[in-house]
Amino acid sequence: MQIGFQRFADAVLAQRALRAAGLVDLQSEQQLAVMIATKLARRRQDQASTTRAYPGGAQQPSSAGPVRRDPAPLL
Repeated sequence: MQIGFQRFADAVLAQRALRAAGLVDLQSEQQLAVMIATKLARRRQDQASTTRAYPGGAQQPSSAGPVRRDPAPLL
């Protein structure tokens, strides 16, 4: 998730630099904002579909195996 946030931050900084240079108009900025929001919404939806809820609100990936409750004693 950190890498995705860094890419987003880099995109925002690039957009600000283009705006400061007068190379981006309002319509382009709005289109970029919609594109970013759509991409983030898809990622959230994808992440939500790959996890399942457990009692107590805990989240665990659906690919995780069973959890061993009583570990064997170490001798």
